[in-house]
Amino acid sequence: MQLFKDDTTVPPDTIYLAYPRREAKKKSLEKIASAIGYIADNKRMTKNEASQWLLSRVQKYAKSPKVQNKKRDGEQRFIPMMTTWLSRGSYDDDDAAWGYKPATPPTPPRIAKDIASQRAANEGRAHLHAFRAMRNDEQRESVRRQADRWWKRAADHGDDEQRKWAEEMGVA
Repeated sequence: MQLFKDDTTVPPDTIYLAYPRREAKKKSLEKIASAIGYIADNKRMTKNEASQWLLSRVQKYAKSPKVQNKKRDGEQRFIPMMTTWLSRGSYDDDDAAWGYKPATPPTPPRIAKDIASQRAANEGRAHLHAFRAMRNDEQRESVRRQADRWWKRAADHGDDEQRKWAEEMGVA
């Protein structure tokens, strides 16, 4: 019984052997044939492309953390049979369903403006603490001048927090 025409480069046996649980071979080969036809129709691929795509998904599933953990723990019986896996359309599952961690986008580089703004805010907090600790007017005036310079540099920092600091330091 030939399940495929000669236009496929991936024989069904290869896909079957790539799956981690090999039981019910005849039914599995039939399901592979119907799955390739279904994939080819729904994803607008040739049967050749669909069989290669299915093989890549089966191989990825076989190497997935979910399957490897079950094999390691001796619980291979909890890996679904290939006919079940194909009937459910599990080849279309997200990689996260197979235990792969989702790819996180790279963190964008910090912008120099943000760093300068943060430095200015930290500097302003330091001036505020120094201002609160001072007892005489000369020291307070010196800190007020420094805070005024800081205030001009940190103009794009949060409005409410700036207003509060400015009122307390007398530069608003």
